[in-house]
Amino acid sequence: MNTPQPRFHRAFVVVAVVFLVLLVGAGLRGAPGVLLQPLERSFGWSRSQTSLAAAVGIFLYGLMGPFAAALMQSFGIRRVVVVALLLMAAATGSSVLMTQEWQLSIAGASGVLAAVLALSIGRSRRQLHAASAA
Repeated sequence: MNTPQPRFHRAFVVVAVVFLVLLVGAGLRGAPGVLLQPLERSFGWSRSQTSLAAAVGIFLYGLMGPFAAALMQSFGIRRVVVVALLLMAAATGSSVLMTQEWQLSIAGASGVLAAVLALSIGRSRRQLHAASAA
């Protein structure tokens, strides 16, 4: 008898990619807390200058949440997440070139915006499934 061999399903790849996106997004979101003191020592910035960048990031993280779902509904989840990941990569890559505190605020803000969009994958998928089940 021929028994069908278990096939590798595409859903496993999707789960792995979503897991990596969530892991990287959460890591980038938590990185400023770890990097504040080394940035202060390396560049001679004050605590208020580096904390301002973190405060801007937290403010934008809370502000952007409601807009992430609207963007995903308008443009599609895949497009928004791809743009968010590209923006996150650009913000993270540009942080290597920063030398002034305003650059930290800009890189942190764009990274937070991208992280909110990328981390909204799970929430919007749950909403989509809940809406389709109703």
